Parts: sequence; structure tokens; C-alpha cells
Amino acid sequence: MSDLEWVALPGDARLLIQAAAAGAALVGFEGDAAWVDVPARVNGRALIAIGPSAFRGRSALRRVTLPEGLARIGANAFAGCAALAEIDLPDSVTDLGESAFQGCAALARAKLPAGLTDVPDRAFYGCAALAEIDLPDGVTRIGERAFAACRALSRARLPEGLTSIAHNAFAGCPSLRALRLPASLTDVSADAIPRAAMPGGQLFLPAQGLLVRAEVKRDYALPQGTRALAGHALENNESLLNVDFAQGLERVGPFALAACVCLKQAVLPDTVRAVGRGAFLNCQRMTRARLSGGMTEIAEETFRGCQSLSEIELPAGLIRVGDRAFEDCRSLERLALPEGVREVGEHAFFRCAGLARLELPGTLATLGAGALSGCGALRALVLRGRFRPEMTPVLAEARRAVLLAPLEPPEAFPGLWRKRVCLGYAQARAEGVAYTPEAERACLAWMRRHGTSFIPEALRDKGLMHLLADGDCLSLSDVQTLLDRADGPDRDEYQVTLLDYRNRRFGSAAAEALKLW
Repeated sequence: MSDLEWVALPGDARLLIQAAAAGAALVGFEGDAAWVDVPARVNGRALIAIGPSAFRGRSALRRVTLPEGLARIGANAFAGCAALAEIDLPDSVTDLGESAFQGCAALARAKLPAGLTDVPDRAFYGCAALAEIDLPDGVTRIGERAFAACRALSRARLPEGLTSIAHNAFAGCPSLRALRLPASLTDVSADAIPRAAMPGGQLFLPAQGLLVRAEVKRDYALPQGTRALAGHALENNESLLNVDFAQGLERVGPFALAACVCLKQAVLPDTVRAVGRGAFLNCQRMTRARLSGGMTEIAEETFRGCQSLSEIELPAGLIRVGDRAFEDCRSLERLALPEGVREVGEHAFFRCAGLARLELPGTLATLGAGALSGCGALRALVLRGRFRPEMTPVLAEARRAVLLAPLEPPEAFPGLWRKRVCLGYAQARAEGVAYTPEAERACLAWMRRHGTSFIPEALRDKGLMHLLADGDCLSLSDVQTLLDRADGPDRDEYQVTLLDYRNRRFGSAAAEALKLW
């Protein structure tokens, strides 16, 4: 038999069979038969698999009989078989593919095999006639949208041993008004369970310490014994002002408090070990956040859209800041990442329009693309470690920022950055940031060689002007330029300082070379 061969069935139907060393797979079907009896053996080979999309879109198919010995049913194998009314999966099946029966709108009954451990994503999505389902005892996971849009589903048996119900698993199931969740369940998203199955708008599993969902107003204290907030647990509580995150809380699920637009602050206890993606997404009025000392990661989008966030306390053990973690935090003005942080993700501080100062640790190895894009107010970047050339494109996004880099001399930086390093040194002096004596000498030496290039900045910053004068970085012509162009309320100070510097540095020769006014 060749690798692919058509096998005729009674009537005008036929199966496309693919031979393999372990057996045969049904990979295609032709015909308008309403009932198909799939054989257990084909040309002496045991049929072990139904391939991906093998029966997809066969609108005339009402019933199919599958043989014992079948082990795998591929993704989309029966998807779109709109007339398929029932299916019995043999107990030999252990692997069911994603969307295997998606869109089987007439499917009213389905028997799942005893050996199944995972109900995959979208397995029965849109099976609008499915009224009940019994999951076998070995199932440990229900995938995303596995039974979503099963509008007639009124009963679902979930076995002990089930540990995970994924995002939107039972979304759009208005007839499912009661759902017993097993004590083994440790991971469930609030949007996985229909609201009809949550009397009073709250679902708390005391055995697991898991708050699945709560619809609350103003001030809210987590139920006693809460160890975890499920994904989306408090999402969209638009009048929620304060949450008491009690000691003992260990995990905050993805988007757990997303779009709580009136939430004032988030103060997490040190028992928290993990906060999921987008946990505080679009909490627009939150001004303060304190992260647990036990956390090592700020996940993707954790504070994205928190436009009023101005104060945040970061854990000392932080290792990673995820993609878009602080995007659109427009009120955040200063942030110092602790030593130990190794990665800052893409667009981590995108459009943080008020961020004026950012300190990056010496341990930083990766600075993601776009991390500083849209940070128009950023004026100071503190590099506490060795400059990495691969970071240049990202640092260049902060076009107006100077670099405070006390560990390396200007020569260690690309030409574009050497002046910024020296300007950073001037700002560090003003702020009292200590440089090593070697770094100070290197910055002053570079400024002496390129003093003229600092005149535009010195005209706007009298502190820089003082540093240039004190460090003997100005030539006679530089002094004259500054005197000629000095204006505004600091003009008198400029004149006194520069004239004193000129006399000290150049002596009587200066009077002959420059005009006094």
C-alpha cells in the first residue's frame, strides 16, 4: 500500500488513508453520506488516528461511528459538521485536538473517553445543542473556550482531580446555572464560569482559598483564608475604591483587578509571590502601589494604563520587568530599578510622558525595544553598570536625557553619548550623586577638550556654567561667548563668575584679548 490511498465505503463515500509504521491514519473524507462507520483496520493496518480537519465542514454528516483502538483525533477533525447529532469517542482515545468539534451546532450528545486527561481549547466551542457533558475522572484541564457558546448546556460534571479551567471555558453558557467545582481545582479564571453559576456575584472556594469572582462596591476585604485571586476576579468593578489584601494572599491572577478605574492604591502583603499579566491594567485613578518583597517579576502589562500612578515600591529581589509593564503611566516621575534586575521588556515604559529620571541597575542585561519610546520628559538616565552597545538604539529613544554613568569614562561610550555622559556628570554634581575620582577626572578632561560644545547648555544651566568655570573647561573665546549671550535673571551671576574665572585663568592677557563692557 502507498503512503496515501483512497478506500471506498458503501455508497459513494471514501476515506483517504495514510500508512505509517505504527498503523494507519484517516486524513480525508469524500462523499455526502449521513452515517459513516469508520473501520478498525484498513488493508491489514490498525487505524490509530483521525487526522486534522479530516471530516471538517461535512454538512451532511449526522452520525459517525469510531472504532476501539483509535488513539488520536486531530485538530478541527469534525469542525463545522453542522448536522452531526451525537458522538461516542472510544475509550482508547487519549489525545483530542483543538477545535475537534467546534461549530457542530446540532451536536446534542457527546461521550468522552475514559483515558482523556485534557479537554483542549475550543474542543466543543459553539455546540449550541449540547445539553450536558460528563468529564471522565482523569481530566485535569479544560482549555480556553472549550465549551463556550454551548447555549443549551445546563449540566456539566467536573471530576475530582481537575486542576485547571482556562479562560472563557464556559463563557456564553446561559443555561448553566449550577456548577460544582472540585476541591482539586487550583487554577481557574473568573470569566471561565458563567455568571448564572455565581449566586450573588461572588464565588469563593474555601478549600482552595481561591476567590474566583466578586462583584463589589467601594471598600472590599478579601474573604478570610484567601490565598489566591483568580484571573479577572475583580475586573471591571468600576466603583471599587479600596481592597484589603490580607496577609496570606500568595497569588494575584491575570487581569484580576483590571479596569477597576476608581481603585486608589494596591498595597500587597509580603506573602504574595506572583502577580499575573495585566493585574492592574487600566486602573486609571490608582496613585500608589506597593509590590510584595517576595516577588521577582513584574509581568506583562501589570500597570499598563495606570495614568495616575505616581508612587511605586519595588521589591529588592526583582529580576524582570515585563513587556509594557508601565505603559502609559503618565504620572510616574522617578523610578529606580533595584540591583538584580536583568531584563526590562519591550515598551516597558512606553509613553510614560512624565518620567523625568530612570535608574538602571548594573545587573541589567536586556533592555527591550521601545522601552523608553514616548518618554518625552526623560532628562536623566542613571546607568549603574557597564554600558552595553546593544542598548544604544533604546537609550537613543530618550533624545533629551543625559547619562549619569559614574562607573565609566566618556570614552567608553559611542560618540553620540560622550557629551551626554559629561552633562550627566554635571547634573550628578548638582544632585549630590557620587562619582569615583577616576570618573570625575575623565569627565572633566573630556569637557576641557570640548568645552565650546557645552555653551548652549551652559546658557540654560548656571550650575553647568559654574562647573565649566571651576573645572577650567572654558577658553577665552568661550568666556566671551557666554558673556555676550547671557541674559535673564542670572545675567549678573554669569558676569561675576565668568569675569572672575577669566582673570584667574588668563590673567592680564585676557584684558588685551577681550573687550570689557
